[in-house]
Amino acid sequence: MLSLILAAVTLFPDLDANLLTGCWAASWGASLVGMLTALVQRYRRGPDADRAALARMEKETWRMPPLAEPTKPI
Repeated sequence: MLSLILAAVTLFPDLDANLLTGCWAASWGASLVGMLTALVQRYRRGPDADRAALARMEKETWRMPPLAEPTKPI
């Protein structure tokens, strides 16, 4: 990303490299805060009981199909 800032400042000398770097850092920081907030909320909610039950049921009832049934991979 910093190379894009360098290219932009080279092509457009009137641009301020420090301002572009600050904008990039602020957007990166906001993205990081958003991801961390989502992870904390997901951690606090705990596992989804319906999803866990469905996964457990699928594992317990799964059977391999007959060898003649699956198609060949492309």
